[in-house]
Amino acid sequence: MYNKFYKVLVSSNVESFEELFQLIRENCQLLKPLYAYKAKFSGFLNYLLERTAVSQDDEKVFGITIDFLACNLVNSPEDIIDCLQNIKRNNLRILFTKELIRNPLLNKDVLISLGQDIKAFQSLPYDLGWIEVPVIQYGKMILSLDIARLSVKQICPLIDVIKDESLIEFLLGWAFEDNKLDREGIEYFKARFPKKYETISSLGDR
Repeated sequence: MYNKFYKVLVSSNVESFEELFQLIRENCQLLKPLYAYKAKFSGFLNYLLERTAVSQDDEKVFGITIDFLACNLVNSPEDIIDCLQNIKRNNLRILFTKELIRNPLLNKDVLISLGQDIKAFQSLPYDLGWIEVPVIQYGKMILSLDIARLSVKQICPLIDVIKDESLIEFLLGWAFEDNKLDREGIEYFKARFPKKYETISSLGDR
């Protein structure tokens, strides 16, 4: 099987992705050597996503691929970006990103790193279906540290590129409720989300 796999891997034939699909369906461990060829791997993902979009029977292979990536191969936000390089349609780019980032097998360190990396974040297809995951994971990490007061930017480094007001309100409300916001942060939260500020303030002395 491996001899056939490597012959297909170096092939430039358009049918090569179909052959890779059949081989990986038989043995998902072939995803690991395929991943070493980043451009080819991304092309295979594009083929797999296109195929899954029209055939529910192939969703199992897609699910196995996402699990394998999350558990064994993706170790940084840059790895996610590499996977996307040859996925052509934006809706498929969003689907892949969402399924990978929301996968419970993905290392939380990847999410925490993404939650503070504006360049990497902006390289991914923006969609509310996934952005909350790295933002909240990073916020959870920073709020758990033994630091008396934190600025808005320290709590949410991506605040300037997030379009979802409810996500920002949730995160800053969490920080305010835990008495973690610094003075400037409290004023910012009060001005931007007055109702949430009043609700939390009414629960106790602040």
